[in-house]
Amino acid sequence: MSSVSWSAKNTHEEEIRAQCGFTRHPSLCVETLTESGSRNKADFMSVLVNKTIYECKLPVSNFERLGVHFVSLEAQHTRMAMDYCHELIEMSVKRLNQALDALKESPRKHKQDIQTWLSAVLTFSRNLQG
Repeated sequence: MSSVSWSAKNTHEEEIRAQCGFTRHPSLCVETLTESGSRNKADFMSVLVNKTIYECKLPVSNFERLGVHFVSLEAQHTRMAMDYCHELIEMSVKRLNQALDALKESPRKHKQDIQTWLSAVLTFSRNLQG
């Protein structure tokens, strides 16, 4: 590998690490951006939002599959909690899709909306963990 290409690659990786340093999960951010292959800094946010949408959708089918097992009267609290989690995940995916659309259209113009939608997703996530 030539020193020029090594230097460019090293600089790109440093930029990814620097940008991911502002996130809640820097190592996952670095891994996601590195795997994406995108070298365009403007695409970083879209790559991360797409990955989050993908990850949010994974448990949805589990809710439907597990829900049939919680039909007895004793299991209703569990069923209600599962339904609440399912609803929060669906709301998160909706907000993430809104953010992704706004990022594609005009990130600068929609900056405040994007921040609001991502903040909502973080709030939903905290509720799921709590």
